[in-house]
Amino acid sequence: MLPAHYLSLSPDEVQKLLQATPDLGVIDVRDDREIRDGSGWIKGAASLSQLQGTRDQLAKLDRGSPWLVYCAIGGRAELTAEAMAELGVEESLSPQGRLY
Repeated sequence: MLPAHYLSLSPDEVQKLLQATPDLGVIDVRDDREIRDGSGWIKGAASLSQLQGTRDQLAKLDRGSPWLVYCAIGGRAELTAEAMAELGVEESLSPQGRLY
């Protein structure tokens, strides 16, 4: 379960957030096939597939920085955000739906 201060955003809200938050870290948790497809990629996003030792990689994140986590439809982004919360990341955002 996500902490109350974690947000789920629409694609339009994500666009505004990206423009307003220059220090926002962005994590793409889609699998390699989805990333190769090329749709919905956010410039500068770090790729972190759910199948590639995600928790170990998340533990290395700056826990005080804001993060946006996204996937194809939202489920993996929410699971990743939950793991981030368990690891003490203070602020994480997860968009709902596919980004274009």
